[in-house]
Amino acid sequence: MATREQTGTDYDVIVVGAGPGGSALAALLAKAGLRTLLVDKNRAAGGRMMTVHRDGFSFEIFPSIACPPQTLCSRNSSRTSA
Repeated sequence: MATREQTGTDYDVIVVGAGPGGSALAALLAKAGLRTLLVDKNRAAGGRMMTVHRDGFSFEIFPSIACPPQTLCSRNSSRTSA
């Protein structure tokens, strides 16, 4: 791994996690003029929003929101289905 002295690179901020939030934050910081490094443990950005290929099958992986019964989610869905 190269050191800062070897690369001559300094960063104002390092964002860990290239999911939607980390990517948006890094873009905003870079747009504001900060030298920004975005790193992630995966090869591609996207966080949990990605496709995984295993044994000839493709699995879409993305965050989901689950609402327990008797919540605002169930009340809103019943209005739209009427």
